[in-house]
Amino acid sequence: MGNLLLPTGGTFGTGPALGVWQRIPKQLIEAMPGKGFGFFDDFVGMMGNTTTTTYSSDGVMGWYYAEYTDGALANAGLEGGVISLLGAANTQGCQIRTSPSFVMDTDCQLAWGVRYKMVDADAQNTVMGLAVATDDYPGEIAGTTADAIVLRHTADATIFYQVNTGAGGMTAATTGATDVSDDTWVTVDCFIDKESAVEFWVDGVLKVTYKTTANFPTDTAMAFVLANESTESANDYLYVDWAYAYQWRKDI
Repeated sequence: MGNLLLPTGGTFGTGPALGVWQRIPKQLIEAMPGKGFGFFDDFVGMMGNTTTTTYSSDGVMGWYYAEYTDGALANAGLEGGVISLLGAANTQGCQIRTSPSFVMDTDCQLAWGVRYKMVDADAQNTVMGLAVATDDYPGEIAGTTADAIVLRHTADATIFYQVNTGAGGMTAATTGATDVSDDTWVTVDCFIDKESAVEFWVDGVLKVTYKTTANFPTDTAMAFVLANESTESANDYLYVDWAYAYQWRKDI
């Protein structure tokens, strides 16, 4: 039973892909504790502090915050609730993540999504999605040693899809991707069907489906992460309007 409501969140109706959102049984997850869990964050929460060791940061409550040499997380002060992750110079930036709580498993389905834009897509290393916990996602998730189901930009405007496990290797490509434009909002959603398939959607359109199961990060607890690092001496921001991630038992 899917969610029959129209997509919510984002800035006045710009929400998740219906092809993913309507498959999330949100009403059952909320009504039947133990059948599923997750969150949708519109980033309109209370202001906190930006200490690198805290779990509450500026406009972002309940996320762990870390910097790469130097960075800045802030409430962007935009309509609908938006945060910014700043990389002010080469190799500088920051990240936020949840606790490692999401597991690709035979009896579960998962979904995650994010609406974002970048100041300079050709000069930013970004990672968004599910991955094992680390304090340097741009530096560590690019390889095949860290379990992850993410989208990435590696100083390249093209969305790079990555599904990998340290044991089995990596399935990753730009197949079906759309080059993103600077300072332009993009929505990416991901649907994970137990241990059999991973779908990536861009602006509501299914772009690629992975079925190379040997490369799936099964039975590994992953966090949801938003990360940004600059590759030049400029103020390169990653703006995030909203983000979500859910996991639920397939039998519901």
